Amino acid sequence: MFFIVVAALPGFTQSGKVLTLNEISDLIKNGVSPNRIAQLVEEHGVGFELDDRAMRRLKQDGANDTVLSAVKRMSARYTEERQQKKRQQEEEAKRKREEEAKRREEERRRADEEKRRQAELERKRQEEGKQGAEEARQRQQEEAKRREEERRRAEEQKRQQAEVEKARQAEARKAEEVKRKAQEAARLKEEEVRRAGEAKRRQQEEASRGEEERRKAEDVKRQQAEAEKARQEEARRAEEAKRKAQEEAKQREEVKRQQAEAEKRKQEDTKRVEEARRREQELKERELKVEQERKRLEQLQREREEPPKKKNEPVFVPPFM
Repeated sequence: MFFIVVAALPGFTQSGKVLTLNEISDLIKNGVSPNRIAQLVEEHGVGFELDDRAMRRLKQDGANDTVLSAVKRMSARYTEERQQKKRQQEEEAKRKREEEAKRREEERRRADEEKRRQAELERKRQEEGKQGAEEARQRQQEEAKRREEERRRAEEQKRQQAEVEKARQAEARKAEEVKRKAQEAARLKEEEVRRAGEAKRRQQEEASRGEEERRKAEDVKRQQAEAEKARQEEARRAEEAKRKAQEEAKQREEVKRQQAEAEKRKQEDTKRVEEARRREQELKERELKVEQERKRLEQLQREREEPPKKKNEPVFVPPFM
């Protein structure tokens, strides 16, 4: 998904082109990870200065400290390169202005020399008109000398122009060398930044692997602790089951003992009930005997108190129980 988003951005159609503020904003809005955005910024660089307006826009779009730090570094590099390029351009313009001033000065000198020569020629022509053939011959000689001098001056001027051109070419080579060294220094600096980023990424990956190994070790340790805890819990449950079995055996023994005692008490209660019934039966029998004895005694008392009866009358005798 990230490669589709990056490939769809207009700034990535050309390889090596620096990122603009709009392209970084599009990357953030399209959900590209901050680390990947920082990596792209480090690889391609930026083509704007990180002023307050750009900082506010990136923060509003959701840029974190990683993206802002990378953009800040590359923006500082962009500003430095622009200032260096501006200084080089100013130096080149200054050199061209100096060369142009020299050229104009030389042209002015040549024009003055030409005016002087024309004036001299005019004066000589006027003098030739007044003077004789000797003067004409002398003028011819002087003209020849003048031409020789002009030729010598032209050669000298040509030599000076060649030296100037040579100096200009040397200056251009020096400027090109300075530019090449600046580009090489920038490339080396970019390479150092890339290596530092790579080292940082490796350290982060190493830290991530260490954290993963530590987490795995903690998981193993936790699983071992859970296994030990489960084993202890199993042993405790076994001990608890054993204790419960022993308690149940004791309870069964106690129930048996209580049942035996209850049976014994029941038998004793049965014996006491039977003994009570027997005693009650004996008490009733005694009461009955006492009642019969009392009635017999009352009968005897009445017989004693009543008048004598006839001989043939039967005497009532209660049955003896």
